[in-house]
Amino acid sequence: MFKEKVDVAVLGGGPGGYVAAIRASQLGGRVALIECGKLGGTCVNKGCIPTKALLETVKLYNLLKRGGEFGIEVNNFKLNFKEALNKANSIGNEISEKLSILMEKKGVKVIYGFGRFKKPGVIEVSGKENIEVNAEKIIIASGSLPLKPSIPGVEGKNVLTTDEALKIEELPESLIVIGGGAVGIEFSTIFNDSDVNTCLIEMMPHILPGEDEEITDYLKQLMQDDGIKIYVNAKALKIEEENKSKIVYVSTPEGNKTIQGDTVLLAIGRKPLIENIGLENINVKVEGGKILVNDKMETNVPGVYAVGDVVGKFMLAHTAMQEGIVAAENAMGLNSKMDYRIVPRCVYSFPEAAFIGLNEKKAKEMFDSVETALFPFSANGRAKTIRESKGVIKIVFDKEIKEILGAQIIGLNASELIHEVALAMKLEATMEDLAYMIYAHPTLSEAIKEAALKAEKIPIHL
Repeated sequence: MFKEKVDVAVLGGGPGGYVAAIRASQLGGRVALIECGKLGGTCVNKGCIPTKALLETVKLYNLLKRGGEFGIEVNNFKLNFKEALNKANSIGNEISEKLSILMEKKGVKVIYGFGRFKKPGVIEVSGKENIEVNAEKIIIASGSLPLKPSIPGVEGKNVLTTDEALKIEELPESLIVIGGGAVGIEFSTIFNDSDVNTCLIEMMPHILPGEDEEITDYLKQLMQDDGIKIYVNAKALKIEEENKSKIVYVSTPEGNKTIQGDTVLLAIGRKPLIENIGLENINVKVEGGKILVNDKMETNVPGVYAVGDVVGKFMLAHTAMQEGIVAAENAMGLNSKMDYRIVPRCVYSFPEAAFIGLNEKKAKEMFDSVETALFPFSANGRAKTIRESKGVIKIVFDKEIKEILGAQIIGLNASELIHEVALAMKLEATMEDLAYMIYAHPTLSEAIKEAALKAEKIPIHL
């Protein structure tokens, strides 16, 4: 078996892994990146990228339906979902291929195969290449797998995980989505706006559990207005098949119900991929199925770090990237720490939802003088011009010192707008700073200024 000696070995080529590899190489390390599939991981190949590409197609399809709102007559058009899906997947493939070129440019050696710890400092790679990698420092970034609920029927035909949803040959007439988190909402949006009769089941009292309930209830209402049937406080008990249809048995406060559809999509979350990679051979501490790390992304084993879904903090690609940077810098002798206080959390629904920092409930549990300021997009000129006036901005702040504690946005491009508040929080700007900044007009961003003006008790357009 060929042996490769490096300063830093990274196990997993998803967002956390490939970014860690690049950063370690930038700092002068000799780096090996071990990947058993395609570079980019779930995000590029099965998640973030292809789903967003598909959402753009569906958005355009629905804009064409609304052509009359813009004075445009559009006739005889249809959605070719199979072709749209092929194009979406091809974008993921293109990005993955470009990552291979980027690794070479950055001086990172990519080793394709399944990596497993043989002993401390040694990873055996089998598959496309059989290599023993010896490394001074190792960063674990092996990613995650879709979770399946422990109920009868989940292994049946036409019961899909989110990884499998982007492989379907044709649209079902009806779809039942189990799980009302970000991924469940995103797929519900894709299929509902592709003219599929869509139902969403969430076992908690609100969709997007853990986020601001006032805002998530508003999003729920918008989704229902768009035709998605939503059940909360509803727990799936079993899945059966009857006359080629799927029957989901659901427990609700009003009693048990049955929901019928052609296909069931499981979207209850993901679990860290830590099995069969030899963690027991290096005695890395695992708790609750997650690798334990400190704020330097260090495990209990000196010289071994972990980032991304395997540590289970946020399970977001952008969080994994930052964790990868922190781990790589520490592996190369710097002193970097991970700050989870300001992590944008975005949901690509129609309209989008985005969150940063604390919600109102959590803020009031932690601080004594908490207030909120809301501004609707219905009072925003730019939103009116583009016929996207559904939505609201809510900012949570400390009324004594005007510190911004968090924000929630429902509306067009919420995933872009949230970063202004994120930057303000990072720089410790106040509500007064946002209120008195000059914004271009007309822009969606003005809604942030208007919310801040409302917090200052001097609203202009409300």
